[in-house]
Amino acid sequence: MPGIYALIDPDGRLHFRDGDTRTMLKDPDAAQTGPVAFTILRAQGRAQGLCGYTGDDSLPSGQQSNPLGQALLAAFGSPEPPIHGTLAICGTHAVPGDTMAGLCGLSDPQQRLIRSVHARVRQETEEAGHRP
Repeated sequence: MPGIYALIDPDGRLHFRDGDTRTMLKDPDAAQTGPVAFTILRAQGRAQGLCGYTGDDSLPSGQQSNPLGQALLAAFGSPEPPIHGTLAICGTHAVPGDTMAGLCGLSDPQQRLIRSVHARVRQETEEAGHRP
């Protein structure tokens, strides 16, 4: 399904890209070595959720940690795996009669939410004297 997905680099930069979720998983800037998928916000009813993808830190890939990506997930209340390499984020939607969510592009409100949380987390990180 066509749409927009977000990428947060290990250096803290946020990018939005056009493409379907299959494109996201093949993006040269996204996690390429054994991507780990996890729920950031669960889709419920007609409300879309968010899904994250990152590199598998159990594989010897040499990917650097992504502290800003980790802080963004913490801001969403998601105590998920350590983020290594680029964090990719796409939308999810509930699939009637299925326990698995379907993947989709990010809606405009989701993009604004990610931009807002990213900016706030980056500001807090810089104020604390840490470089993302």
